[in-house]
Amino acid sequence: MEELQDAIEDVQYLQAVNSKDSGPSPTEAWPFPSEKELEAFNTARLKENGQSFSLERICGGVLGLYLFGTFCTEMGERSKFEFMLDVIRYRRLRTPQLRLRFAQGIIRKFLLDVSTSQEEMDVLVDKAPILRQDSTPACLAELERRRSDIRTDGGVGVNRLGVVGPLVEQLVRLLPSPARASGPQDSIGVLGVAGGQGGVDDKSGKCSLVNTADMSEEEADEQPIDAAGQATEQQRVSGGEPAIGQLAGNGVCHAPGEVAHVLTGGHDEQERPSGEPEAANATTEGVQDQPANVGVTRSSDPKEEWYQPELFNVLEAWILEYLREKLHCGFLLSSHFQEYTRFLYVQHRPVTENDFILFRILGRGGFGAVNGCKRGSSGKLFAMKVMNKRRIKIRQSEDLCWNERRILEALGSPFVVSLKYAFESKNDLFLILDLMTGGDLGFHLQHLGIFTKVMAQYYTARTVLGIQHLHQKGIVYRDLKPENVMLDEYGRSRISDMGLACKVTPHLTGACGTRGYWAPEMRLRNSAGKRVPYNECVDWFSLGCILYEFLRGMSPFRTERAMDWCADTIQDKEKRVDKATLEMEPEYPPRYFDSLAIDLCTKLMMKDPQKRLGRMGADEILAHPWFGNLDRDALVMDQVESPYVPNKDINAAPQRSIGSFADTDSKIWHTWHITHTILTNVSPVS
Repeated sequence: MEELQDAIEDVQYLQAVNSKDSGPSPTEAWPFPSEKELEAFNTARLKENGQSFSLERICGGVLGLYLFGTFCTEMGERSKFEFMLDVIRYRRLRTPQLRLRFAQGIIRKFLLDVSTSQEEMDVLVDKAPILRQDSTPACLAELERRRSDIRTDGGVGVNRLGVVGPLVEQLVRLLPSPARASGPQDSIGVLGVAGGQGGVDDKSGKCSLVNTADMSEEEADEQPIDAAGQATEQQRVSGGEPAIGQLAGNGVCHAPGEVAHVLTGGHDEQERPSGEPEAANATTEGVQDQPANVGVTRSSDPKEEWYQPELFNVLEAWILEYLREKLHCGFLLSSHFQEYTRFLYVQHRPVTENDFILFRILGRGGFGAVNGCKRGSSGKLFAMKVMNKRRIKIRQSEDLCWNERRILEALGSPFVVSLKYAFESKNDLFLILDLMTGGDLGFHLQHLGIFTKVMAQYYTARTVLGIQHLHQKGIVYRDLKPENVMLDEYGRSRISDMGLACKVTPHLTGACGTRGYWAPEMRLRNSAGKRVPYNECVDWFSLGCILYEFLRGMSPFRTERAMDWCADTIQDKEKRVDKATLEMEPEYPPRYFDSLAIDLCTKLMMKDPQKRLGRMGADEILAHPWFGNLDRDALVMDQVESPYVPNKDINAAPQRSIGSFADTDSKIWHTWHITHTILTNVSPVS
């Protein structure tokens, strides 16, 4: 009878997953408020925070961005709004060459004579945090100093922004002379989509436009939480799905959460690739009286020429001030604002387990299970992680659970599974996460035996980017293994399960993770018998282990040789694995490893963390020649298609082999909930 029930649940889950392509299928109506309820809600929000409906706050989320962009179009200010979005795309580019091309595209598109027709620019970049809580007083001070260098053109229409002045002239002079003479041919994109697929036109290097539909009501409700606790729905444009955040029918698809630093005048501290000079040290040529915020470095080789992330800061701040003064009040009186607050009301409604339809179990952790589920009001699919409060209390693991929730809330990367909601019941804690229908890499390794080199390159590189994101947040992962790298339906991987991740501190000690993958320094003690502190380099050792396993099909410290290590003196096999990790150098059969793979694995699995590849950051790992011609720029932007697409099957162990348990006990969990998916502020990860 149990097997029959399992089979029924398997069929229900597969039907839900495989019908996903046909679009969301809500089973419940949205509880929209009455006028009286909406007025009370708006009053309460303003009382709580007088800036709740400032332009920065409204455009800090996908829905507000979409609606304000629509309003800008209606009021004839579309170009200024597009300029701010394109500046964010520009800042998100990671390499000098791409930034150079994109900056030139922005200048051609917005600051040259409008008489020449041009194509819209569309570059899909990795998803930026929607709202940054920092500010850049230096940029605002620079705006005040150079205010007289920017002014409107009085309606003459000299360029799409309608601005003139010395600052605009300086930016235009950064273009090559032929480009200035011939006018704007087009806006040069870097990565885009053609025919519904992500990519670049090999002949022209331009981006094609994305055919998308306007954001639906269902999409507005289901946005993941990013580093600022904001909505950052990551639609697979390259898979043919509509991208959230497309603005008012002009054919330009804007990546979710793209207003971030424009609205606060900030820029991402992670933007400048390692090795690039700081803006203060940049040299200029051909630009007179150039302010610090408008920097350009020119090398003897024109191909290496690049622009600073701060290039457009002053003009951007001026445009933002213009839009605030001219349009903000009008937007607050418009039907778009009413629509915005109605959805805001819905998004602030507490989420409970009754809002989700449960599917089969997909896995189990130390405190509970992970099931597939569907949000009734939108029909969207998620993974529901349930943790039993009694089990948590018995194991005294309250801090561990809070740590996982805070870390998930702080992350926002296409290479890490994201948190959508968090809530509790009397007996359980709930985390609603991305549903990765492709299963984990451990599952696929078990079925395939080994990965091809192309697969190994792709999944290793994406894992490096996921770990890099954690390290940039000051977090060490500590549990990297194939089972914790999940695949979506297209075969793209993400790191999951933050249960053992923590902040890096000078005194971080203690072995955790999985034997056969953890680094030697986790097991070391000093002469006084105390554990030796370690840092984020432990994750790069684990990376070497999973790369080895991708190519050979087993962990380097669970081979037959490793299991026999010190067998004459150590009886316990698990302790032999630890001993082998500390002392043994892995063997590399030529059947599985070429010279470059051996070199990379050896450098990643150096016993001494001070000599380990990755100690200087993820860039030096991705620069290793083993990765060959892998397009790193496209990979960073999440635009490289997977070489392996999992079957549209359950891709998980049978339910009966996963097992089951049930336990039933809370004042410490009263702030566990995450339901405000647009404007939530995030507490620092502790």
